[in-house]
Amino acid sequence: MKIFGIRLPMTVKHGSFDGIVRPLIEMDEVLAHALVSLLDARVVLYQHFWNSIGASSARPTEMRIACG
Repeated sequence: MKIFGIRLPMTVKHGSFDGIVRPLIEMDEVLAHALVSLLDARVVLYQHFWNSIGASSARPTEMRIACG
């Protein structure tokens, strides 16, 4: 995200990544147009991973796809 001028905390866990990064990206219309689809794809892959290992109950709740 550094290349886009977005500064993140030193450590961001996988489960909280979307909740931290998405609002920062959505503040910039150009970045949102370019990157929100990639964030959506990341969420789907992350959810699929948790479902495939049978740990859906341990899946972070903040992982969701923004509609619209």
